[in-house]
Amino acid sequence: MRDFTARHLADAADRPLEILDLGSADIGGTYAQFFDNPKWNYRGVDLAPGPNIHVVLSNPYNWRELPTHCADVFISGQTFEHIEFFWLTMLEIARVLKPGGLCCIIAPSRGPIHRYPVDCWRFYPDGFAALARYADLEILEILHDGEDCPSSPDKSEEWGDLVLVARKKENKSTASSGYIDISPEAQMNAQRAHLQGQIDRQRAEFEESRRELERDLALAQTLVREKQTEIEITEERCQQTQELLRQRENLLREIKTRPWRVLWRHLKKRLQKY
Repeated sequence: MRDFTARHLADAADRPLEILDLGSADIGGTYAQFFDNPKWNYRGVDLAPGPNIHVVLSNPYNWRELPTHCADVFISGQTFEHIEFFWLTMLEIARVLKPGGLCCIIAPSRGPIHRYPVDCWRFYPDGFAALARYADLEILEILHDGEDCPSSPDKSEEWGDLVLVARKKENKSTASSGYIDISPEAQMNAQRAHLQGQIDRQRAEFEESRRELERDLALAQTLVREKQTEIEITEERCQQTQELLRQRENLLREIKTRPWRVLWRHLKKRLQKY
């Protein structure tokens, strides 16, 4: 994102810009530092309140909080892989961009699963090109981290980040595009699918928690049974020890009162061996 700012926004350093950042929550850092210009108005956009978030969207695919043609620059990094229906998101980006406005999208082309709360996609250069054409944006460049541009020093090469820089056409009218005008039915279906996905994930988390509780309960019951067995064995040994102590006390008492009988019994046992 630093490279995008230096290469594409250097000429705009002295004029005001409205900059929107989708998926801007501060989770180990933000892009706000790259747009720290007194003439620029940077706003973070996300689905829930939090650090570095200025606009909270009520619908991930119908941004009523953001009017058409409100942004000069739209950025998003490490977010598209977590969006279930990212093509609808791309249409909303095209809608809110002013004619001539720029967007910069960064997403991984590889890497391990990292749900937040889902991890749905990886992107290739041809995929980004198709996505820009779908939203009727002019492609300025598509770069592959580590191949077309040097890897960022603070990121692992395992992600292979892909960078799309595109521009909304100067003569672009949102109302004239068959792509940009998402039908209410499509928006409703996307929202319904999004909510159903949340329900399914919560149900899966509940089932996993239930299974974990059942496993913990079964383990606890096993430990209780083992302890009960140990207690029973200990009680049995205690009873045996008590019986031996009673026999010893009886023998000592008999020795004191009738020593000749004890001696005779002992001699009789010795004689029986022969």
